[in-house]
Amino acid sequence: MRYEYLKEFREIAHCLSFSDAARELNITQPNLSKHMAQLENEIGFKLFTDTRKTHLTRAGRRYLNAVCNMIFEHETALEQCRRMGNVEKLSVLEPLFQDEIASILFRAVASLGDQLDQRDVIFVSKKSKRALDLLAEGYVDVATTRAACNADQLVAEASAMGLTLEPITSVPLLVWVHRDHPLASKEATTVEEVCEWNILFPANRSFDDFRFAIVSILDAENKPKDRAHLPNIWPASNLEEYYLNVNKTDVCFITPMMQHSLILATYDDMVTVPLADETARITYFAGRRADCDDEDVLALIAKMREQAASPAQVPGARD
Repeated sequence: MRYEYLKEFREIAHCLSFSDAARELNITQPNLSKHMAQLENEIGFKLFTDTRKTHLTRAGRRYLNAVCNMIFEHETALEQCRRMGNVEKLSVLEPLFQDEIASILFRAVASLGDQLDQRDVIFVSKKSKRALDLLAEGYVDVATTRAACNADQLVAEASAMGLTLEPITSVPLLVWVHRDHPLASKEATTVEEVCEWNILFPANRSFDDFRFAIVSILDAENKPKDRAHLPNIWPASNLEEYYLNVNKTDVCFITPMMQHSLILATYDDMVTVPLADETARITYFAGRRADCDDEDVLALIAKMREQAASPAQVPGARD
């Protein structure tokens, strides 16, 4: 069924004249009559009476009501979808695992609501490159990243790439070990003590920011020493493997929010131990291009700071 035939039928019903309708539609009357014959043949009933003056049949009147509603719904949806298709996108790099900055980012986007004028926020997943590279290439408008002892170095690197990193929050690191691990009995441990054990890391490039932040802490601890004393580091290809491969001699680094995740909550034989070292912290940043004057980008980053100042209750958290 051709949509234009329905609009032609509506026009004929309005004019009650094939000649007047043809003139309004800017087509010839024979073509209009041919179109109506094709439409009647397709729907299986007559729309007009076989009289000199144009009249709608009873079925035609009923069908006209449905056609008018159909055209209205179609044109309304078409207008809305065109507006949606023309809406400018605000692209945000999707966090790859649930930690403090992921929660802050998602809550900030949700709380912005209608403050973004004719703008859709889209989350972009890209695992093959660092957040800084994706920002510099214009692949995303906003991205989060993290650093520890090398925070100044990361900020300087970002500046050299034409980017601005704005600190959002800073959280202490914890170690996650089996309850039979010697560190499990301590009220708190230190990076120096942790370095005596095997350390499990997510080795997938997707987790570079998290891994590099922790490596910088380990490097800072071991700088005065021979680098041969650096701990054994075992790779895990993804976050699930990072958790599942932990055994009684391994140590994992986690953040306070990660310890309350649903995955970790299933491991009754594992415990978290605080790190007493003040330097064992991760600082989270929101990144943007330095020349960005996009008000919505700035509003999102400001909202992230606001959300960081009032952390949400973590679902499934254990005391």
